[in-house]
Amino acid sequence: MTCRAASRLPACHTPGPWHYYSNEDGKPICNIGNFAIAYMDAYTPDEDDGGAWERETDANGNLVAAAPEMLECLQDILAVFNQAAADSAGTHAIIAFFGNHDDSVNQAIRWRQKTRAAVAKATSQLSERRAA
Repeated sequence: MTCRAASRLPACHTPGPWHYYSNEDGKPICNIGNFAIAYMDAYTPDEDDGGAWERETDANGNLVAAAPEMLECLQDILAVFNQAAADSAGTHAIIAFFGNHDDSVNQAIRWRQKTRAAVAKATSQLSERRAA
């Protein structure tokens, strides 16, 4: 395992990209070295469900496999948002983009809070910090 650079919240997970192999035994999610980091076959229904379990398992496997890229994207978005919010020109740019009325500004703040929470959850950085 490795940790990201100090400029981001540390993420000490198996480096990506990850790949989901739905047609292999165990339905593994593997890293770039083809080492399985998770298996998606924990449950098999007793009765025929018309393929619903298979479709849901594959959707979950694809979602989990995309996690490293999604985390990186969220970290990039949050960094840009934080940089823009840190100075008046950036703040004015945010207001210009979202509109200069309370609903739009509040929506931008909620998105930032949700992004911070998702990044914190993914990096195990849950803290008592005040959401900004």
